Amino acid sequence: MSLEGKVAIVTGSGRGLGLAYAQELARQGASVVINDVDAQTAADAVASIEADGGKAVSVVAPVGSTATAQQLVQTVVDTFGRLDILVTNAGVLRDTVLWKMSDDDFDTVIGVHLRGTFTCVREAATYMRANEIAGRIICIGSPTGQRGNFGQTNYAAAKAGIVGMVRTWALELRKAGITANAVIPVAATAMTATVPYFAAAMEADAQGEAMPPFFRHDLGFGTADDVAGLIAYLASDAAAGVTGQAIGIGGDRLQVWSHPEPVVTAYHDGGWSYDALQADFAGLYQAQDVGEKFPPLPDELEALTARPEEASMTRYESAIDVDALDAIDVHVHIEDDGHGGNSLPADLSAAADKYFSAGGPARDLDAVAAYYRERRTAAVVFTVDAETQLHHAPISSADIAAGAARHNDILIPFGSVDPHRDDARDRIRRLVDESGVRGFKFHPTVQGFDPSDDRWFPLYDAIQDAGVPALFHTGQTGIGAGLPGCYGFRLGYSNPMLLDAVAAAFPRLQIIMAHPSVPWQDEALSVATHKHNTWIDLSGWSPKYFPAELVRYANSLIKDRVLFGSDFPLITPDRWRRDAEQAAFKPEVLPGIMKDNAVRLLGLGA
Repeated sequence: MSLEGKVAIVTGSGRGLGLAYAQELARQGASVVINDVDAQTAADAVASIEADGGKAVSVVAPVGSTATAQQLVQTVVDTFGRLDILVTNAGVLRDTVLWKMSDDDFDTVIGVHLRGTFTCVREAATYMRANEIAGRIICIGSPTGQRGNFGQTNYAAAKAGIVGMVRTWALELRKAGITANAVIPVAATAMTATVPYFAAAMEADAQGEAMPPFFRHDLGFGTADDVAGLIAYLASDAAAGVTGQAIGIGGDRLQVWSHPEPVVTAYHDGGWSYDALQADFAGLYQAQDVGEKFPPLPDELEALTARPEEASMTRYESAIDVDALDAIDVHVHIEDDGHGGNSLPADLSAAADKYFSAGGPARDLDAVAAYYRERRTAAVVFTVDAETQLHHAPISSADIAAGAARHNDILIPFGSVDPHRDDARDRIRRLVDESGVRGFKFHPTVQGFDPSDDRWFPLYDAIQDAGVPALFHTGQTGIGAGLPGCYGFRLGYSNPMLLDAVAAAFPRLQIIMAHPSVPWQDEALSVATHKHNTWIDLSGWSPKYFPAELVRYANSLIKDRVLFGSDFPLITPDRWRRDAEQAAFKPEVLPGIMKDNAVRLLGLGA
């Protein structure tokens, strides 16, 4: 049965599984409202549907609030005249173990997944009932909600709650002819791409080939498109009698999950007292497994468990001739992956360009290498992985390292790892061991973490063990400035005094405090004079605006631990050098600032 004339909302549909659901609904004839937090991502999703002859519009808003739910329903009604189908897919992750999970970690995940499902379904069901539409509510669950998973208290609670709500809504909405079901997808995502167990499946998918039968059949693991057909079916008139169900799908496998039923029933005359339980419970108890357990890989797949991108990766080895350089710029952003991907969501990138009056040289890695080679200046290059906070896929640090290997006469790669990822420590080790990165970049404000919190100490321990430096953004940031709420960024996370605890706990870790740390310049100078494993890079500001106290310390007490950095492309090295002529740097300290200190820190003279 066609979905012609039907109208659907799919939350969290800018990419991944949500986009596959929206595209399939459109292929079957439905008009679709796309929802994402990033305007460019949403626009691209709409364009992909329109290119196939479908109809779509977008709503750019974070799911969770009643206001967003109302905006979604009002948009679909204003644009297409009705609402027949709601698919609630929007979600975020904040994975960590229970004893390290903050209130914010818990509330954020519950707010988007559970509350967001509730507010959107409430609004859609209210509209459907008022307009006598026998609609379809399809909510996305997870195996984690069914069985639990290590490090996902918040996510498990949200996904289990969604299934519980679906069963309740099936009862409440049955009289109106509205069905409510949960889909439990098992499919390739950005997260599974990082798990060695799935490497052979991910590589086949990337090559446009079918995944090995073990994954598709035995494991029930497939692509987003494998799930999309079930979404469209449940949205159709053919599924009018299907409601209150949790249906799993992945690869070649479809499963209808049972409703919770007792596995043991026993009676004791007079009730179950403490003594009765002591005597009889052990004989009645039947342990049930928790968590998702994967079967062993077949022998022919075991050898393919290395991540595909790592197997073909070129490890960076420096070929920099220090004597041929005039300077080393320790703060250069790679903002374009060369394939249309940007390090920031479109609205953040545009706001940053406006704030910094940017828009100069090209930003992809090859262009950056050519730009710096012309200036006889080596460049430390990196991105910022803030996927959890921004809901935006980062540029690959492994790709940056591989690109730097092509230009190892002029580029020095630093890695970036989203600290909220459960595998962040492993990623740090892989980037050092297999990609050859020479340091790591953190932006506490944009990545959304307090660097002094000891939950992040295992990351610093791994970086210290690797013998490479960690560069932290400090002070005010222009990223997010001028946008409503500034993306929720908290400037206080970038107070350099928070790094004092890190420097104290990890005395062998060399810490670079990036930028003049306004409004905490005195704090940065205090840390730098007290902790001699800390450095200051002078990026992000025109030198003619440097605080006088910073210049005074750079000329004296910390002259051996001050570094030239531009913050390219937001500030170019040409502008920095030109404006530095108006700063009161002593001529005798400039060689150290411009090159020699960085040579020592990065081990380039060895």
